[in-house]
Amino acid sequence: MFFNKQKIIDAEEKIKQQQIENQSLKNELETVHFEKQVLEQKINSTENSDSYYQGLFQLMQEFGNSMIAMQGSLAVLASVMTSERDNASNTAVVLSDTHSVVSKISSSAENHGNGAIAK
Repeated sequence: MFFNKQKIIDAEEKIKQQQIENQSLKNELETVHFEKQVLEQKINSTENSDSYYQGLFQLMQEFGNSMIAMQGSLAVLASVMTSERDNASNTAVVLSDTHSVVSKISSSAENHGNGAIAK
């Protein structure tokens, strides 16, 4: 009987140890599940960041393309303005020559008129 009682005590002690070990394993499992959730959140966050930076990169490329197009437009504008400046310069020369001719004609007419009046 003493022998059976000792077996029962030993069995109860083993059961208690197993319960403690089971609880410890449950705690570890909960910790692992929590760590898994944290890692999944980090992965999702990283994927969101990647998506954000990909979109930002695409916008920057489009901005760069717009800047290149604007640079081309400014080159055309500079060419047109240079052409207009040259045309204005040529017009000024022609206007100056015309003014000189008109002044000569006016002076000649005045002299011719003064000669007719003097006669």
